[in-house]
Amino acid sequence: VLGFSGRRLKLEAVERTYTDTETLFLPYVTARFESREDNFRFLKATATYLWAQTRFGTWKWGVIETLAQFRDQARALHLFHALETLRLDARIARELPGIHRDMAHLNRLAGHTLCPPAWEVFRERLARGGNRVEDSLTLVAELLSNCPPIPDRLCYQGELFPERVETVLRARLEDEKAGLKSLLVRYKRELEAEQPATERKEPGTRE
Repeated sequence: VLGFSGRRLKLEAVERTYTDTETLFLPYVTARFESREDNFRFLKATATYLWAQTRFGTWKWGVIETLAQFRDQARALHLFHALETLRLDARIARELPGIHRDMAHLNRLAGHTLCPPAWEVFRERLARGGNRVEDSLTLVAELLSNCPPIPDRLCYQGELFPERVETVLRARLEDEKAGLKSLLVRYKRELEAEQPATERKEPGTRE
């Protein structure tokens, strides 16, 4: 995962597969497929898909707030997940073709279809739109009340937990604010230390 983009992400074994943008939560035990090699491909594909969410903007600022505005939030999240799977699949195919072949192989073994015929138009539209999360959100708004059956979840797709992501993002923002404040204080002290003593004004003095 570190080799993908240089950003260090934690790995943790749990029962439910997801990411909060700082940790990739992967299954304790993997015995979904018959061969050891395919089970390893499954873990690699799952880690790649969760990493892609953090790399290609699934959880950029504003996404959670937008999803919360829909009346049927559970269905909106389900639809968003399906659309993001199409969008991220295109990015992975372009940037990591070897892993993408593994993902296609796993889908064939599991009997899953990445994109049913009725969803091809949405996949093409996401590709034309520049491959941004905003394009997925726009389609959610358009399709929420009337869309073809949402595809079944793929074996490596995991789940989405916006509330857990929001907790991590807010904590990260507070850390960044604290870090910036500390940097500004240190910079101010360095400037004052470099200023000649004759140029420093004592409190209460006039020009």
